Amino acid sequence: MPRFNRSCVGALLLTLLALPWMAHAQQSANYQISHLVPTPQQARYMDLEYGMFVHFSMPTFLGEEFPDGAASPDTFNPTNYDPVQWVQIAKNSGMKYLVLTSRHLEGFSLWPTDVSSYSVKNSSWKNGQGDVIRDVADACRAAGIQFGLYMSIENKHEPAFTNLDPNNRAYDEFMKAQLRELSSRYGDILLFWFDPASNVPGRWYDVQGYFQAIAETQPNALTAIAGKDIRWVGNEDGVAPETFWNVIPHFLENNAYAFYPAEADTTTRTYDSHGKSPSWFWLSPDQQYLRSEESLINIYQNSVGRGVNLLLNVGPDRTGRIPPADAERVQRVGRLLSRNYNPYRNFLRGHVVTASGSDGDAVAPQNAIDGDLNTYWMGPKNSAETWIEVDMGRPTWFNRSIMQEMTTLGQRVDQYLLQYWDGVTWQDVNRGAAPHVTTTIGHKKIDSFPDVVASRVRLTLHALPEADTPTLREFGVYRWMPLPGDVNGDSVIDVKDVIAVLQHVAGRQALPPEAQQSADVVADGQINVMDVIKLLRETLGLGNIR
Repeated sequence: MPRFNRSCVGALLLTLLALPWMAHAQQSANYQISHLVPTPQQARYMDLEYGMFVHFSMPTFLGEEFPDGAASPDTFNPTNYDPVQWVQIAKNSGMKYLVLTSRHLEGFSLWPTDVSSYSVKNSSWKNGQGDVIRDVADACRAAGIQFGLYMSIENKHEPAFTNLDPNNRAYDEFMKAQLRELSSRYGDILLFWFDPASNVPGRWYDVQGYFQAIAETQPNALTAIAGKDIRWVGNEDGVAPETFWNVIPHFLENNAYAFYPAEADTTTRTYDSHGKSPSWFWLSPDQQYLRSEESLINIYQNSVGRGVNLLLNVGPDRTGRIPPADAERVQRVGRLLSRNYNPYRNFLRGHVVTASGSDGDAVAPQNAIDGDLNTYWMGPKNSAETWIEVDMGRPTWFNRSIMQEMTTLGQRVDQYLLQYWDGVTWQDVNRGAAPHVTTTIGHKKIDSFPDVVASRVRLTLHALPEADTPTLREFGVYRWMPLPGDVNGDSVIDVKDVIAVLQHVAGRQALPPEAQQSADVVADGQINVMDVIKLLRETLGLGNIR
């Protein structure tokens, strides 16, 4: 029976990510890395991409993250409890699933469990008739949001947890009883998110028994983090490594290779103004800092944009509602992501595609830009390197790219190169000073780079040794733009950036005088996006630029 604690699991995952086999794998390892595929349940989970974590329990009311489990059940007493609001905020933010803390480390259960007196059943809240799990599950189902449950293996309130006799299995039976309750009472559950226990010498946990208890009534439910289906990314910053493989040695399978996708988790609030030390529960306004819009977008791009799911925590306050500032922040970020990464804003969509070939009409190159996640392009059989080129027909300004492999066939790409045609030759898209030659794509890869204006782009894919021909589920280039009507500074572009783009398009060293005059009269050296388009179209006569 594996022994778990979160620090050990994190260290193990970080070690696995850095092992020499990742860079110098033997052929047999390469074959497994590129040929093992997700289960249907894992594949569906990966397509959800973005979810809301909700930490709401006794710590919310005590003002401390890790209480000792001694507080009275009456301490839990939200005064304006509104789980429908939580779910609506998740939906408005573009999140596709929600994971709720059913029981955190202090041991308080948010449902009327039959095996512990430390629950809402013995609280004065709703006269002991409350059931947070029921309310949130129903709200998720009504909104079309997938529902998952967090469960801490550690339990500071339960006496059986502190019994260190390795032959005493009372705590395992307690855990299995609670998991059976949760599995059988609340309809379909997407996943069970197991938080490993702190390192207690001599304490081992029957996690395989926990999984079996869930499977009795939830055979399709995934188990995550200290689970067999989804691994922790290895930090609480919401950041995945840029090179990311879904197949690694699985520590629950005697280190045999397995398809083991990851989830990154972090919070909207932190304990310090630098965005470090995540604060999972709402504690009080003066104890926490709300992450900036820019920070949350970067977190998304460094998690979802590197092929892992993101579970972003948003904590309700003591009233039982998500505070207005938090609600507006995550919904605004959601609007920005939806606006900028909507498949209909893919500049490649509907244009002329050429490629190094394909393995038949069913996997034609056009599939890579059709916006349909059920189709894909694959080059000729046994091709270690393939390329796809799209002619957009006119100069197009872009600064983001999105690529996806069809990982249901395996993760095959170990290197790719994005280029644009400058009228004479192919130029590498650059990020800073480094050529944009990167490694893995996996489920999704989002790359940001300085503005490019071009009418043609090319993507070259290189397969891991012993892998089959690379696949491309989707490929797009996008321009990150602010929300319309913004007045808080996010809707404007600095004039020097406008000038750089104008010079790039026109091939000039300086703006025409009339354009410079237009820029000079803008207050504070800033100019609206629509003014940029006007300058491009009217001043330089580029009526066809997008």
